[in-house]
Amino acid sequence: MHKPHLAESYHKELIATLQAKGKIPRQMTVADERRANENANTAPRIFPGPLGKEAALDGMLRRAEAQVEAAAAAGRAQGQQGQAQAQARERRKRDPEERKRIEARLGQLEAELAAERALRRGLEGEMAEVRESLSRPGTGAGVGMGGGLSRPGTGALSGR
Repeated sequence: MHKPHLAESYHKELIATLQAKGKIPRQMTVADERRANENANTAPRIFPGPLGKEAALDGMLRRAEAQVEAAAAAGRAQGQQGQAQAQARERRKRDPEERKRIEARLGQLEAELAAERALRRGLEGEMAEVRESLSRPGTGAGVGMGGGLSRPGTGALSGR
C-alpha cells in the first residue's frame, strides 16, 4: 500500500540532509533572511580572541568610551541641555593619585589570584595522588591508612 505522506516525509528529510551537507543550496525566504540578520552579530564575544583576554577587554573599553563620547556629542549638538549639564557630561581630568591607588589595588588582586591559583594547583595535585593511590591494586578502601597521606586531617583537603 502506497503512503504518500511517508514519501513526502522521506523526500523532505533527504532535502534537509543534502542542504546540511552543502550539496544543494538552501532556499532562503524573506523571513529566513530577516531571522538571520536579527541573529547575526548580536552579542560581543565573551571569550578572548587570539591576542588574549587583556586585548579583548581593552577593545570593549574603547568601544564603550566611544559610545559614551558619541552620546555626549549628540547631546551637545542638540543644544537643549543647559551649560551646567553639558559641563557635567564632559570628561573629567584623571587624578594621578587615583590611578596609583587603582594600580596598587590591581597588583594586590593579581597577587591574591596567583596565590589562589597556586593553592588550586596544589589541591589538584593532592587529589590526583589520592586517585592514583586508590586506583593501585591492593590499596582500595579499607586496605591502607590514607593511601599514602601522612596523617588523616593534615592534608590540604582537610581545610586546615
